[in-house]
Amino acid sequence: MEADPMQGGDTILVLAPLGRDADVACAILGQAGFSCRSSREFSGLNVEDAKRLTALVVTEELLSTPVLATLATMLSAQPHWSNLPVVVLAYPERRAASKHGQDIAAFAALPGVVLLARPLDVASFVSVVRSATLARQRQFELRDQLRARERAEAQSRMLAEEMKHRVKNVLSLATSIASQTFRRAETLEGALEAYSARLGAMSRAQDLLTASGEDNADLGELVDQVLTPYGSGENWTPFDVEGDDVRITARMATTFSMALHELATNATKYGALSVPGGRVAIRWQQEEKPSGFRLLHLHWKETGGPLVVSPEKRGFGSQLVECALAYDLGGTARIDFEPEGIVCTICAMLSKPKQSSGKRTD
Repeated sequence: MEADPMQGGDTILVLAPLGRDADVACAILGQAGFSCRSSREFSGLNVEDAKRLTALVVTEELLSTPVLATLATMLSAQPHWSNLPVVVLAYPERRAASKHGQDIAAFAALPGVVLLARPLDVASFVSVVRSATLARQRQFELRDQLRARERAEAQSRMLAEEMKHRVKNVLSLATSIASQTFRRAETLEGALEAYSARLGAMSRAQDLLTASGEDNADLGELVDQVLTPYGSGENWTPFDVEGDDVRITARMATTFSMALHELATNATKYGALSVPGGRVAIRWQQEEKPSGFRLLHLHWKETGGPLVVSPEKRGFGSQLVECALAYDLGGTARIDFEPEGIVCTICAMLSKPKQSSGKRTD
């Protein structure tokens, strides 16, 4: 006996109202390796079932005029990938002698319908059903390919929209930074250098988002990306970094990147990173609120640098950190000019579920 496993379909349905016709047909198909079930009533078939069937076998006794009309409507309403094979078992002499037989013959002319003479020749019956189910298997494969393509196209559209939105945000931010940088600059060379560095910080955030292939980024990886240019050697870093595993949105990633860049640049020029032995500690953790929201608390603290004096006027970097962070993150950001070193405290609202409970320690 040759097995014929059908992947992607449910089974073959045999509809036969008289005697043992259904049982005999199912027994023949079962011995040939097919999965088969039977019913004596047309109510045993519905449209959803038909989408999963590998084939339908019907005896002519079931095919009253209303049933023929219902079957024809069902076949015409199939999905574009589907053409359910239907095998009709009928007696040729009856078919030629009656109006009902002529209606069955007309039904048999529909695509996918095969008329098989009774009494059954087992070999012919099995051969016809086997051919029908193989054709049906190719339909299921086409269905799966179409669904995969639809999912891929939907994903592509979503990514395109996300990229368009992200590019608009980046261009808007770049324009704003250019305006602020050049308006406050004392020299063109200084303005170009500052603007280039700020664009570099934005670029590193975009690189991280692109590499992840998602619309969010790991905060720890972002901190590494932004602070790497400020390290002092392969085996030593002036930064002590520790925090929960947390992912932030693309917009938050860009804003955090810019803020960390401004803090690190200021520390390099005037703060803890401007002298040997200066250190910067960066800590963050999540706070679960009863409302279901999560808050991100990030703390930047400089030590070992020159004595800090609070400036009379806040520069662009300070304003970007305090204003842009508060606006983009839906939270608060504050820079305190403590005598022993600058302290920046950030509180941001996280809307996405927590990804893991791990802890990052450098």
